[in-house]
Amino acid sequence: MIKISETFTDITCSSWSRFWIVLGDFLDSFRNDPEGFDESDCIMLSDTQMASFLSAVVETLVMDYSFSVPIWLLEDRFFLIDPFFPSKAKGDFRIFALVESPPAFKRRNVYVLANVLSRC
Repeated sequence: MIKISETFTDITCSSWSRFWIVLGDFLDSFRNDPEGFDESDCIMLSDTQMASFLSAVVETLVMDYSFSVPIWLLEDRFFLIDPFFPSKAKGDFRIFALVESPPAFKRRNVYVLANVLSRC
């Protein structure tokens, strides 16, 4: 069973570099066994930016696999008031992120490039 709360337990706002590593592992686990994802397992991160980003990841994945969207993804705490660019993008790069962000990210005011969930 793939539990998102266990996967991202030790992530804090000071560890974005660790976040990307754990995210890659989570993506691999999900894509190797999508049926093993526990949709009732809610994100419990105190950092609102990370929680919003991760909720967009989960929504994108469940939509890609035609799973039902877990109700907890609609909680207000996963939607940011201020725009957030995880890559610390500046200038024209922000324009690309504003245009390319997948819908689940845009709804949460999180702006990334279209390939954010790609694993090369």
